[in-house]
Amino acid sequence: MFNVTKSEMPAGDFKYTDKAVKEQIKKDFFHKCYLCEEKTPRHLEVEHFYPQSSFPEKKHDWDNLICICEKCNKIRPKKINTGEEDAVLNPCKDDVEKLIQLRYNCVDYSVSVSSGAATTIINNTIGLLHRIHNGADSLSYSFIDLRKLIAAELTELEEEINNLSIYNLEAVFTKRIQKRLSRQSAFTAIKKTFILENYPAFKNLFD
Repeated sequence: MFNVTKSEMPAGDFKYTDKAVKEQIKKDFFHKCYLCEEKTPRHLEVEHFYPQSSFPEKKHDWDNLICICEKCNKIRPKKINTGEEDAVLNPCKDDVEKLIQLRYNCVDYSVSVSSGAATTIINNTIGLLHRIHNGADSLSYSFIDLRKLIAAELTELEEEINNLSIYNLEAVFTKRIQKRLSRQSAFTAIKKTFILENYPAFKNLFD
């Protein structure tokens, strides 16, 4: 998960189904899913953080709109954010980048999710991310493809780092690495942990 700064709410009356509203929400989320962080512009949906069924008054609430991919939207539990017992962290209001850490395990290809805190909302969020990345408590197998995409992204990032030490093109490869570490890129939460634990000299390239 990554922190999201929402743009200013549109003036006047609007609906979450309006094309301009959808495009702005997607832009605010860097055109990637708030749960898996896959950058899939064609398969993104603008949905509600607090479900319409439980909070009909928030149907067109600007602060309640999130960006999620089709797969994660189907995988996330139907009963979510209806009360304290099933609440999860909100990337638009909570500092999820500090509260949640994701690591890719290249041995068994799993994704570990952890936190330095153990509140109900954090434990729920960890469980949700395990569901997305590892298929926990889910019948979906989409996590297999997701893991492959993450592995490929980390491999390409590491190749850029290795190229930096091999070729005399520091400015070129530094710029490429910085682009891959940008919050606008895919899987930034996992890449951030990867860099901090394996290549801390590049942490200054985070935006």
